[in-house]
Amino acid sequence: MVFTVHLYLMLIPVFIQVVRGCPNGWTEYGDSCYMAFFDTQDWSAASTTCHEKNSYLAEVGDEQENGFLTRLVSTHQSHESYWLGGNDIFVEGDWRWEESHLVMNYTNWRHGQPDNHHNHNDDCLQAQFTGYTFMWSDVPCTANRNYICEASRGNWIQLG
Repeated sequence: MVFTVHLYLMLIPVFIQVVRGCPNGWTEYGDSCYMAFFDTQDWSAASTTCHEKNSYLAEVGDEQENGFLTRLVSTHQSHESYWLGGNDIFVEGDWRWEESHLVMNYTNWRHGQPDNHHNHNDDCLQAQFTGYTFMWSDVPCTANRNYICEASRGNWIQLG
C-alpha cells in the first residue's frame, strides 16, 4: 500500500505535465515546445545546451512557424540574433537541419544570403529579429548569439 501511494504521488507531476502541455517557461506551437535563451553562446555550445535540456536548436518548417518564433522573441529583445538549427558545415551550400538532417525546404534568407562571406566558413544559421520578422543569414559558427531550443512532443515531460 505504501509503495502504491508513493508511486501515485510520483506520477501526479508527470500526468499534470502531459495534460498541461509545455513546462513552465516553454511555449507550445504545433507539436513542439520552444524557449529562447539569452546567454549568448557559439553555435556548437548552444546546440549542446539544447541537447542537455532534451531539445535541439529550432528547426523552422514554414512561414507560420517563423512568424511564431518572431512573436516568441519580440517580447524579450529587439534587433538581436538567434541561432537556429540549420547549417551547411558538411557540404557548402547544402543547408540542412541539424536534428532531423532534412534539407531546409522553407527559408527566410535576407537578400543576398547565404553568401559564405569572403569564404569565412559562414556555415551556421542565425535569424535576426528586425522588430517585425526573422531574417536569416549565414555566419561563422564561432560567433556568440542568443538561441532558440525546440523540443518535440515526446520530450515535453523531460524538459529541464
